Amino acid sequence: MTQRELAILGLLGQGLTATSLGHHFNISPRTAQKHLEHIYRKLDVGDRLMAVQKAARLGLLDQGLAVVTNGRV
Repeated sequence: MTQRELAILGLLGQGLTATSLGHHFNISPRTAQKHLEHIYRKLDVGDRLMAVQKAARLGLLDQGLAVVTNGRV
């Protein structure tokens, strides 16, 4: 998973929408949605709830939050 996808996944776990993610990363909501689609495909899930649950089990949410809070994305 890319650093951007991990950062988006971390914020997805906090409940942000594609529009909010777009504002946060200064990208269009459509681009944010494409990132979400890539995340879902890589995690082999169909929606954001399943993505967050699987990412939590895999320990990916902590990585995503670290990327966001360290400002590396």
